[in-house]
Amino acid sequence: TLLLVGQTNVAVGQHKTAESALRELLELVPDNAQYQYFHGVALANSGDRAASRAAFERCLALDTDYAAARAALGRLSLSEGDIDAAIEVAGKLQQSFPNDAQGFLLQADALLSAKQLEDAEAAYHLAQARRPERTTIMKISAVQRALGTPDRAISTFADWLVERPDDQVVRVALASLHQSNGNNEEASKLYEQAIVAEPTNGIALNNLAWIYHERSDARALSIAKQAYELLPERAEIIDTYAWFLIESGRAEQGLQLLDRALAAAPDNADIRYHRAAGLACAGDKPQARSEL
Repeated sequence: TLLLVGQTNVAVGQHKTAESALRELLELVPDNAQYQYFHGVALANSGDRAASRAAFERCLALDTDYAAARAALGRLSLSEGDIDAAIEVAGKLQQSFPNDAQGFLLQADALLSAKQLEDAEAAYHLAQARRPERTTIMKISAVQRALGTPDRAISTFADWLVERPDDQVVRVALASLHQSNGNNEEASKLYEQAIVAEPTNGIALNNLAWIYHERSDARALSIAKQAYELLPERAEIIDTYAWFLIESGRAEQGLQLLDRALAAAPDNADIRYHRAAGLACAGDKPQARSEL
């Protein structure tokens, strides 16, 4: 029961509760490598790197083949800026567990930190070949964009969706790529497909609302409102709905929402610009100038 409590709280981000449960479990069963590993994860997530490292080392003392603990030590090194140490751990993992993705993922993340983009992409592909995961495909696509090859990034997502057509997260990511490249027709089709599958997908609704707004489609405001009602704390979602309200002549209501958006993201220039425009619409030109 204590292990389940610990694992569940790690999964939902309640790291201190997880750490407490796992520490209690280890008082009862101190020589269990798995328990030591999960205790290390909870400690790392709560910010105690030194204690986390000690827990992972205890895990490996009990089970030298515990690959996840080795990878975790490498990730601790990477988080501390020691790229060489992380790459060394990754190499040892690849030698000991050549069919496991963890060593290749660690290597790829370390190479990415070192801005060795082409090598990082190759390592991510090796990891993906061993254990296909959405998180890895997202990283591959991001690296391809960083390398200045957006067409390859789009193909990476499209190929993934051929095999996994129910992955709406990747579908929305692909739509966003098309949208950023100016291909709004393809983007809107993908967003619409995602919304049919997941009517409460606030990101898809918000992005589709922008496309409709650019087309002067009357549905834009209502769709932006749906997205806002689903994700009322997201600054960029608030901004979309507020801006559409301002452009529809409801400046006062839009400005109230933009105040909330700025409280969440005070350094967002788009939100400040929209607030300036709203103030101008409301007749407060001096304050609008200040915002600009």
